[in-house]
Amino acid sequence: MSKTIVISLEGGEGAGKTSDMEKIKSHLESRSISHLITKEPGGVPISENIREMILDNTHDDMDHRPEALLFAAARR
Repeated sequence: MSKTIVISLEGGEGAGKTSDMEKIKSHLESRSISHLITKEPGGVPISENIREMILDNTHDDMDHRPEALLFAAARR
């Protein structure tokens, strides 16, 4: 019987979530452990594109309404 373990990394921007994810990924790969990595929002190409738009600092004039709609679209 196989086990499933879920690891969720939480934290604000710049907290090191991506760095930690890469370390965990390397650890699992070095032991040939099957794994799946997702991001919130993100995980599929269109969602990753929307995520990049949300995180792009040049869009600092965007208020919370379109940002919330972009998050919802990326999660869909």
